[in-house]
Amino acid sequence: MKLTDFMPKSRSKDGSALLITVGYLAAMTIFASTFLAYLNRTASNRHQAEFKQLCLNIAEGGVDKALAELRVPGSDYCGETNTSLGKGRFTVQVKPTGGAGAYSILSTGEIRDGDFVVSSARIIGEVTLSSDRTVRELRWSEVKQR
Repeated sequence: MKLTDFMPKSRSKDGSALLITVGYLAAMTIFASTFLAYLNRTASNRHQAEFKQLCLNIAEGGVDKALAELRVPGSDYCGETNTSLGKGRFTVQVKPTGGAGAYSILSTGEIRDGDFVVSSARIIGEVTLSSDRTVRELRWSEVKQR
């Protein structure tokens, strides 16, 4: 036997594999949670953009309905409220703007979940009808919401 057999052995490396493993798992957990948060935000933004486009299309449907009603001879159409269209509904307000056959149209399309408005879009348009009730001029634009 040697004298070194009776001396205490160095334990400086005991548990280092466990610390490395815990550190690696912590880093992977942070990476995974960051990735999932980014994925969730991207999916939410995509859904919001999809809902916004759908609302814009519904509001355009409201403008089309207003044009069809205004083209009827003798029409006194001034709008309608909460008319269902597809997955949403629209509200239209029509006001004469002074000149013969000139009207202002405000159309709001929205998607609701019960009483909660998920998304909405507004269109404001100006239309001029000729004497035979055909559309002579139509301009519209989306009203940017805050």
